[in-house]
Amino acid sequence: MLVRWYPHAEQILRLHDVDPTLRPDATMILGGKTIHWEYATGTQGIPAIKERLKLYESVDDITLVFVARKERLLEKVVPIAKPLAGKIFFATLKDVLAMKTPWDKVFWSYDGRQVGFTEPGQQPGHHVG
Repeated sequence: MLVRWYPHAEQILRLHDVDPTLRPDATMILGGKTIHWEYATGTQGIPAIKERLKLYESVDDITLVFVARKERLLEKVVPIAKPLAGKIFFATLKDVLAMKTPWDKVFWSYDGRQVGFTEPGQQPGHHVG
């Protein structure tokens, strides 16, 4: 899923290299900004996802990308993510995999804006983080 960012990211961390308190599925450093990724396959229930998201609430300067395998799962997650509004961005796996460039606007902010990552060296517009 993160392969398209490898040439652009300063670092992509997985497994035991991520923050041991937050335990995201991956962490990417892009343009000096830390972005944590959570990927929901549908095997965890909403209560478990809510507990995962709760870990991020107490972190001030954070960007979280939440990718769900199915759109209907994403529809259930968005309402429980309200405490992370302004910090969390959503996408379906299908949309992420369909990206032509790492800068495509396939992510959604909590308030419904379609956003993408800012290409290094470009002025931020509607962007993740």
